[in-house]
Amino acid sequence: MVRRGRSFSFLTLILVFVLIFNLSFFLIALSYWLYWMAYWYLPIKVIKLPEIKGKVVDKETGKGIKDAIIVTYTAKIIGSDPKKFFWELGHPRQDYRRAKSDKNGNFILPAKWAFTPYGLFNEEEFFIEFAVGYKHDRFDKKDNKITIKLIPVFKNPDEYYKYISELEIDFDGSWELSKEEALCLINEYKNFVRLYPMHKEAPHVLSMAGGIAEHYLKDKDLAEAFEKEIFSRYPNSFDAKRLRELKE
Repeated sequence: MVRRGRSFSFLTLILVFVLIFNLSFFLIALSYWLYWMAYWYLPIKVIKLPEIKGKVVDKETGKGIKDAIIVTYTAKIIGSDPKKFFWELGHPRQDYRRAKSDKNGNFILPAKWAFTPYGLFNEEEFFIEFAVGYKHDRFDKKDNKITIKLIPVFKNPDEYYKYISELEIDFDGSWELSKEEALCLINEYKNFVRLYPMHKEAPHVLSMAGGIAEHYLKDKDLAEAFEKEIFSRYPNSFDAKRLRELKE
C-alpha cells in the first residue's frame, strides 16, 4: 500500500509539473501578443473621412470620362468594422473608399468613420483603379472638390497591349475581383480590340476577356460569346486553335 501511494504521488507530481510548464508557456505567449496589440492599436481614436466630390476628365478634350473607378486608401488605418478590429497582429488594416464616375465623369466619395491608432494615421492616397483607355495612376487631393485630368496614353497599340497584359490577374482565385472590377477589365480588353482589331494579339485579348467572364463573373454565356468572336474573326489564330483543342 505504501509503494502504491508513493507511485501515485510521483505521477501526480509529473502531471502538475507538465501543467505548470504549459500554463507558463501560454502566459508568456499571451503577454507577448498583448504587448504587440497594445503597441500597434492602443490608444484608439475615431476619425471621420470627409465627403469628397470630383470629376474625371480627358486632359486633351476636357470631356468627362464615364465609369472610372476612384479608390482612396491610407496604409496605417485600422478599419471601420469593429468585428475585424484585431484582424491582423502588427499590420493595421487598410481602409478603402470607392466611387464610380457617372456618364459626365462626376463622382462622390461618401464620408466615412474609421478607427485608427493615435499617431499612426497617414493621409489618404488617391488613385484611379480603372479608366478604360487611360493609365491607372495616383493623384493629389488639394481640397474636397477635385478634378482629375487623365491623358489617353495608349495611342500606340503595342504599348497598350503591354499595359493590359501586365495587369495582375490570377485565375486561380488568389486575388479576388469584385464584379465591378471584372467588368471594368473586360471593357478594357474590348476597347483594345475595338481600336486595334487587326493587331496580332487581338484574339488573345478576347481570350483574356473570356477568362475574366468565366472565372470571376461565372458567366459562361459571356465567355462563350468571346470564344465565338475569336472563331469568327480570327479562325486561324493560335487562340482559336487552342480553344478547338480544348473542346475536342
